[in-house]
Amino acid sequence: MSHNQGEHNNFFLENKDENELYVAPHLENNSMDSTVEDVTKSVDFKMDQLKNELNQSKNCIISMREQLPQKPTNQDPKMVKILLKEKYEEALKRDEKLEAEAERSVNDPNSDMEEHQAELKKRHKNEIEVYQVVQEKIMASFKKDMDNLMLKFDEEFSRLRKVHLQLLADKQKKKKDSAVVTSTHQP
Repeated sequence: MSHNQGEHNNFFLENKDENELYVAPHLENNSMDSTVEDVTKSVDFKMDQLKNELNQSKNCIISMREQLPQKPTNQDPKMVKILLKEKYEEALKRDEKLEAEAERSVNDPNSDMEEHQAELKKRHKNEIEVYQVVQEKIMASFKKDMDNLMLKFDEEFSRLRKVHLQLLADKQKKKKDSAVVTSTHQP
């Protein structure tokens, strides 16, 4: 189920739940950095949208002011005052609505961030499980290799001990034989 891939020592493991192939780098993990970067970009994008909407609102207010007559000639001053008051209240409502939306969007990334953190935790947990499986396989292979080495060592040690004992026996025999030969040749 695991294969080495080139210089990067990647392990490929099949996800049983989704029947997908995951690449789990042996020592490298950049998923947290990339997710934080994605969330930061998302927040920046939302802030830019809100700034654009605020600028549009300001431009709308400016265009409303420009549309107002500078000097009402034929209209009743009370009527102009009422119209201006209505337009002012509409602009205030839009402004309040934009402020509320801006505040809500500033708070929304927290829920987005929480979702990303939950996703990261899940990924992290899955990666840990993958690493544990790989570690168990490595340890089982190591234990098997060590057992084989110990058997070979014991066999070689026994063989060398027998050779050593045989050499000692041969040496003792040669000493006896040379002692017997020297004792028989004495005058």
